[in-house]
Amino acid sequence: TEEFMRLVVTSAEDKHRPVNYVLLWLSLVGPAVGLDVPLEYSMDPHPSAAVSDI
Repeated sequence: TEEFMRLVVTSAEDKHRPVNYVLLWLSLVGPAVGLDVPLEYSMDPHPSAAVSDI
């Protein structure tokens, strides 16, 4: 998974998008082992806050 995650994270960083590594990993690997990650976990709890404010 390391190589795939590196590609995804690098792509997100190139587009200046924030990345939650653990959530991303669970979303990609979880279904393969029967883990369902609810959509609510991927939603930003502070949508109006800047990344530097968190």
